[in-house]
Amino acid sequence: MANFSVVHTETTDETKPAGNRARSLGDDDIREFKRTIRERLAVDHQFLADETGITNIGTHKKISFTETQAADPTAYDDTGYLYIKTVAGIKELFWKDSSGNVKQLTTAGKLNAVELTGDQTVAGIKTFSTPIAVASGGTGANAAAAARTNLLAAVSGANSDITSLLGLTTPLSQGQGGTGNTKLYSTGSFAGSGVQGTAVAHGLGRTPAFIFWASITGGTGDNALWVSGMGSNVRSSVSGVHGITTAPDATNFYLPTSGDGNGGGTTYYFVVI
Repeated sequence: MANFSVVHTETTDETKPAGNRARSLGDDDIREFKRTIRERLAVDHQFLADETGITNIGTHKKISFTETQAADPTAYDDTGYLYIKTVAGIKELFWKDSSGNVKQLTTAGKLNAVELTGDQTVAGIKTFSTPIAVASGGTGANAAAAARTNLLAAVSGANSDITSLLGLTTPLSQGQGGTGNTKLYSTGSFAGSGVQGTAVAHGLGRTPAFIFWASITGGTGDNALWVSGMGSNVRSSVSGVHGITTAPDATNFYLPTSGDGNGGGTTYYFVVI
């Protein structure tokens, strides 16, 4: 590749016009001076001999850098520099700001890596020669299957990727193949109070559909049963159906009258479903 070269019609001669040059030649010298200036400015600028109808005279057509800097220029508070230096035998473009920071803008025919900070908006399709790593917000892959593997993700629809589910915070509904409940059942014990309406925390996390409790010691009112749909009734083995003051809720069930599965001082064990 050849070096940059520009041929001008006029040659700059700062000795003209000579002090003894005839005044009648002054108009020729003026026109020659104008051509000299125009030819040189026209290398990189829109600069014509006839500007009639032209509205962009003086604007840049391109910017040519021909003097390679041996070193970065000196920084000044009110100055920034755009220049070229030789890197690995190639003239590369550099920028130096007023704080003295130097950035190489080009490398081997490509834009040099630029550090982006803050929010960025990227439009259109961008193709990367190397996939963006997972740690940098990418998938580390250029195919969907490999991306899912890297991201520990499962394919949508019917698949064999999901082998177990752990740590669900919302129970699967019956329509999703679950029960809609965090617990299928709960067990515990309580001491009978003999007082109707005494609350017993069942730990199920929802309103139960079935409650059974019994005493294994054979105390007063040894067992009782409540089933959803019975309303405010508890069936006791002692004396049939007896009222309770409050139906069970998501936190507690409430004991019936004394002797109907609520004997004072008797220990009962329950199962809640």
